[in-house]
Amino acid sequence: MSSYTIVTVAYVALATAVYLRYANNILTPKLKIKITENVKKEYDYVIIGGGTAGSVVAGRLAEDKTISVLVLESGTDFQDDFDFYMPIKWPLLIGSKYDWKFPTEPQEHAYQAMKGHRNSLPRGHVLGGSGSINVLQYIRGSSYDFDEWESAGCQGWGYKDVLPYFLKSEDMSAESLSNSEYHQTGGKISVSEVPPSKLTLRYLDAVKELGHEYGDNNGFRQDVASLIQVNTRNGIRSSAAIEYLKNNGDNLHVSVKSHVAKINIVDKTAIGVSYIKDNRKHYVRAKKEIILSAGSINSPQILMLSGIGPRKHLEEIGIPVVADLPVDLHNNYEDHIAKEMYPADPNENGFCTFFALTHPRSRGTIELQSKDPFDYPKIDPQYFSDPQDVEDLVEAMKFWERLVKTDSLSAVGVDIGTMKKEFCSQHKFLSEAYWECYIRHISVSQYHQTSTCKMGPIEKATTVVGPDLKVKGISNLRVIDASIFPNVTSGNTNAPTVMVAEKGADMIRGLP
Repeated sequence: MSSYTIVTVAYVALATAVYLRYANNILTPKLKIKITENVKKEYDYVIIGGGTAGSVVAGRLAEDKTISVLVLESGTDFQDDFDFYMPIKWPLLIGSKYDWKFPTEPQEHAYQAMKGHRNSLPRGHVLGGSGSINVLQYIRGSSYDFDEWESAGCQGWGYKDVLPYFLKSEDMSAESLSNSEYHQTGGKISVSEVPPSKLTLRYLDAVKELGHEYGDNNGFRQDVASLIQVNTRNGIRSSAAIEYLKNNGDNLHVSVKSHVAKINIVDKTAIGVSYIKDNRKHYVRAKKEIILSAGSINSPQILMLSGIGPRKHLEEIGIPVVADLPVDLHNNYEDHIAKEMYPADPNENGFCTFFALTHPRSRGTIELQSKDPFDYPKIDPQYFSDPQDVEDLVEAMKFWERLVKTDSLSAVGVDIGTMKKEFCSQHKFLSEAYWECYIRHISVSQYHQTSTCKMGPIEKATTVVGPDLKVKGISNLRVIDASIFPNVTSGNTNAPTVMVAEKGADMIRGLP
């Protein structure tokens, strides 16, 4: 497997196709999620976070009408804002009031073209979480990713074990893939294939010229040229919140604008959740389990506020230690090169190329700023602290040079000279030193943070949860979201997050 992957997005073609479909589909009450104003004092299960993972777990648990489930979501509802349904509007959601906009610490080895060497990490602060504001791309990751999880001690998480859960969640609408053994219809979340434009087809031809096969990157192999698969149903966003929470019954309550302050733990047992809503403190008890699904940034923050984290750090902040666990470490990030190459003439055709560092070696940390649950955590990604990451991306840029020189792309006038930038003019253009300078200046996160509450063998010091997703040493508490990934997967993380939640829900219910 290579250490980078390449994605090309023809936004004009995507926008046109989606808009035409959307214009013929009126949003109906079938999408309605009932929001609860009167939260009860006690539920069987309390789920912290109504994002992708929390929505899946809640929807699955609530299928048993004898079970009561509460979802506490810090963000607001989205149902009255059409921007959430229209895929072409996703850029308007990033950086909006629906985005946490987590700031990073200044970076020594990256962000050199950015003010203060800092950047913002978008995360969905809204029902549905980041799955409500993302670019909708559906990539499961390589089969080798999950086999590596299993070989690292996560029994039951190999590719053969997780594939059924990818299939369970999927409703494939692309006819060319509907009969594939790696796809399925009838699941909760719709997956469709973006119709290719003429430029997209030329791009695929260029990749083939370099010896790469065309195929389905959500099949067994990922190292193929593939059309983009996205989570849309008839041109409308198909998010976990929409698909798993809609038409929720009386046994599934969803409370928005409910900011969790801490998990209450007595005698190593999680018994309830303290949260703030309408400027008032509230408390809810969990009779069976508390499931933490607040995401790779908020989940470790809530654990640490609850006394679960590195002893030294918690003592410095003044939080009594309940369990000494490494919840602030091993934050994995997928990075890509963002090239601003939009033409001056908006009617001119063009394309953007993104390289994603699929197996980064650099590791960052998340720590608390204070005991205040409203204070953002201190996020230090430490991008490119391992020089091998830069070397891998330099290799990717050399691949790009060969790509644009193919007959398929050179015929349409692709000019490599547009990559010549003043801020790296001290280096010879197209040299390895030039590309390293370029990468360190403008590379940004692809916003696929994972592994802050790492899963693994319970005896291993670097893990927070076991393969059953239970927090080590604490009863009645699980973490189910992307924070438990042992390592970041090779691609966008939304699809594997849905898989983890589907599998986690079955674990809670005691299903095989």
